[in-house]
Amino acid sequence: MNSMGEFERDMLKIRKDFAREIPLIMDAVGAELLAETRKEIVRQQLVDTRDMLNSFSLGNSFNVFEKRNNGYLVEAGTTNNYAEMVNSGHWTVGRKSFVEPTHFFDMAVYISEQYMAVGITKRLDALVKRRLGG
Repeated sequence: MNSMGEFERDMLKIRKDFAREIPLIMDAVGAELLAETRKEIVRQQLVDTRDMLNSFSLGNSFNVFEKRNNGYLVEAGTTNNYAEMVNSGHWTVGRKSFVEPTHFFDMAVYISEQYMAVGITKRLDALVKRRLGG
């Protein structure tokens, strides 16, 4: 880097690289969250008819995988009402007893956040280093 002009050009290139890379990263984050949720359902042995497990698969009719803000925001999950009841707990019919929450989705989000943050940082760092020659 010899001049401020060269630095400015490099920053513009990095900005373009980020604009191209971030939506791809967000797609991976959403897909990973769905996969981690499936792992947590299996780990906690919450599989009954497999409807809830399958609802966290891309392409399932209950699946939620929506992108907004040009791919900078991804929402992933399910519209399966049973999944929400299992995660958060619920009363049985007639409110006779309360079924304790499993927090399977909350755990999947926590686990995903822990290691995806590291992966995202490494990916963006590599992009900057590649562009700046570091």
